[in-house]
Amino acid sequence: MKLWKWKLMQASSFGVLVLEYVKDFTRFLCFGKGSPFAPVERRLFFDSILFVHTVEKGLSLQDPRPFFGKDNFRIIEELLADYPVSASMFPVRMAKTAMSEYLDFHRQKELEDPFLDEVRSMLAQLNERFPIVEVFEEGMRDVSAIFGNIAEQRLNYAQFLQSRFSCRSYAPETLPLCLVKEVVKVAQSAPSQCNRQSAKVHLYQDEAMIQKLLGIQGGSRGFSEEVKNLFVVSSEITAWSASSARNQDYIDGSLLAMNLLLSCHAHGLAACPLNLAFRNSKEKSVRVAGGIPNSERLLMMISFGSPNREVSYAASSPRLPTEEIFVVH
Repeated sequence: MKLWKWKLMQASSFGVLVLEYVKDFTRFLCFGKGSPFAPVERRLFFDSILFVHTVEKGLSLQDPRPFFGKDNFRIIEELLADYPVSASMFPVRMAKTAMSEYLDFHRQKELEDPFLDEVRSMLAQLNERFPIVEVFEEGMRDVSAIFGNIAEQRLNYAQFLQSRFSCRSYAPETLPLCLVKEVVKVAQSAPSQCNRQSAKVHLYQDEAMIQKLLGIQGGSRGFSEEVKNLFVVSSEITAWSASSARNQDYIDGSLLAMNLLLSCHAHGLAACPLNLAFRNSKEKSVRVAGGIPNSERLLMMISFGSPNREVSYAASSPRLPTEEIFVVH
């Protein structure tokens, strides 16, 4: 092929790419959770889950701050006040469970505050409006034996997958580089479109750097000081050109990130994914601070390390009933 033909093809492909991004924006404008055009029921569904999970995360910390999450509880109350009784009851069940666990936590600590009366009132209102919705049997998950079972290889593969959980408490140690490299090597079994392997794994073990990166990310308050090992997963944009592959960097990188979490679990390490869902300016701040090239799209941070053996419970993070996500055509 002559050079001028190749350049013409590239220019044409870039024009199609711009058009596809315009179509993506239009679709997101219609259906994104922040859009006034999106169905109200689904927006309430996802927002309720989001804010209830912040309470679950708070309860899963090694030493939760008493009376945390007041603003989030009040948002949950407002969201569920408008929640339709004909919709999925999953967020309601999550909220009831989290509120019950929150009250139990303070009862066990023998702590009292006027805000707890608010939570009791919220729970009573939910019970009155949704009387047949029961709490989950396991609000907090007992994880005391999981890592021991992995080390002793007493889990089959299905049990292994279901035993993985997000752990936010670690032993205060920097892991040997040879072990971390082995974790990454195992994770490289993740599939990649046309075997391009555009995803990258950046490791940070300098404490000051880790705290700087986590400070920009902003989602690790309450346990950031325990993090001594941190991955940043990225994907190289240059690997993709066709308009049909405009989102493939996210897909390939996310597959590797999931495999990293599973590889950590297989090696008896605790890990927690930390999202990097923020604007370009903040992504740039992470790249600059972490020395990551501008050509890489940042996808996820993963805090990890040896598990803190003093931690016995984690947030159960209940899953939707399978019939709500499994669509048979």
